[in-house]
Amino acid sequence: MHALTTDNPFPTAGNMNGTSQRKPSGFTLVEILVVIVIIGILMGLAVPAIFSAIGTAKSTKMRLEVGTIQDAVNQYEQKYGDFPPDFSDWAVVERHYRKIFPRISPLELNRLRLLTDVNPANDNGPASANAALHDPTALDRGEVLAWVLGGYSSNPLTPFTGSGGPLEQVADPSLVVFQINIDRDNQLFDFDPAGLDFTEISPGAPISRTNRYLSADGDLFLSYAAHDEGAPFVYFDSRSYTYFDQNIGDFNGYGSTEYGVARPYFSDQVVANPSGNDYATPLDALRAWKFLEPDTFQIIAPGIDGNFGTTASVGALPLYYQYPTGKAIMPVTGVNAPGMLVRNDVARFQEPLPPIFTGPDHFQQDNLANFSRGKFVDDVEE
Repeated sequence: MHALTTDNPFPTAGNMNGTSQRKPSGFTLVEILVVIVIIGILMGLAVPAIFSAIGTAKSTKMRLEVGTIQDAVNQYEQKYGDFPPDFSDWAVVERHYRKIFPRISPLELNRLRLLTDVNPANDNGPASANAALHDPTALDRGEVLAWVLGGYSSNPLTPFTGSGGPLEQVADPSLVVFQINIDRDNQLFDFDPAGLDFTEISPGAPISRTNRYLSADGDLFLSYAAHDEGAPFVYFDSRSYTYFDQNIGDFNGYGSTEYGVARPYFSDQVVANPSGNDYATPLDALRAWKFLEPDTFQIIAPGIDGNFGTTASVGALPLYYQYPTGKAIMPVTGVNAPGMLVRNDVARFQEPLPPIFTGPDHFQQDNLANFSRGKFVDDVEE
């Protein structure tokens, strides 16, 4: 007789050879696809949030630096008894430096005028040379802050070219050549060196006319970057908000093919027209609205896109923005009320684009300023 066993003598269904069968432990294609879809959804939710957080952090950093620069400009006024000029109008510049440096040498003041006139040949010549017409773009609104807050020399006769001043003379047998001084005294703002647009020099070669510290555009005036791509902080002096340069035929502003255009900003307060007559000139129309910070200054930062905005003007007239409404104002003639200067096709700092526009959509919505709480678009009053 056969001995009884506890083993099942009959194979189970699906296992006719009597061996055990295990369920595969790997993922099926459907399961993998489901996981991929879930990851994609999570990334779709997370990536915008991450970029938004990065953008917010950059805007906050820029806003804090605007506030620090504003404090430095106020310290300048407390120290010298006058706010810095924005160098659009030479008459304002000259009055300013005669006021804060009563003993300044006439040759020293003329040196600055030679460096900011329309004749480049005057940049390397004697201080007694005859200056040409003032060039408001020679030391532009993006270069003012580094010049005025970097510190002047303690020498009351030569605040620009004296020891510790913004300019340093380079030995040259035939020309009077200067370079930007990298070791200035009396600094009012702690500039990050990485934000100043120095050109590179050859460290192993002596300083000379061909190997000296200049700015990125080849002159003696540095800009200070508000953005990683190099767009600067821009400064406007209230005395020059409405300045019109007869030589170039344009109102005060900052313009760059790379970083866009900025002009002083209006408030939403009107200036009544008591005569009731039409505005005869664009300058008359420009005075129909009050500017923001009417007695001090404006500091503008380009926002996280690194661009102030693409539209400098429409036709022959400049375009100005109004804070906090986000509307645009154009100083047209032939009308007689402030409201008639407002463009109906602009809202929330969104610029009117030409009918055929192929460039990047750079608007003024994410700009910041010393008068704003944050990005302009976040402060818009609906």
